Amino acid sequence: MATIAQSKFEPHFHLRAIYDDDLLVGMLAYCHEDELEDFQLYWIFRLMVDVAHQGNGFGFAAVRLAIGEIETLGAKRIRTMHKPSNTIASSLYEKLGFEHTGEILDDGDLVRELTLSKELNQQNKRMESDG
Repeated sequence: MATIAQSKFEPHFHLRAIYDDDLLVGMLAYCHEDELEDFQLYWIFRLMVDVAHQGNGFGFAAVRLAIGEIETLGAKRIRTMHKPSNTIASSLYEKLGFEHTGEILDDGDLVRELTLSKELNQQNKRMESDG
């Protein structure tokens, strides 16, 4: 997998495995903005869940955990992207508070951004206690 190989040469990449008990079902990767180094802006640039395990909340839980982890690193904003046709990703990110920026990347991906705040922290804590 390219992301794993790249991480050996990109020390700012953070890779996280997604498990269903002892079974590896996916991966999430994030990093801080590095074109103009910015430790207040992070990107979730990879989220993959095995097709047989999709629809079971693994992606949602992984992104929610990543948000908390990224916030502890000092981030103020988190960005991600998805294909316009990927309505499942769009819905997942929307549920977690990511908003469209209006930006479209060269490959056609739509950019979404989450602004971190104390209110978001409280919302995530409520979600954890409900889950």
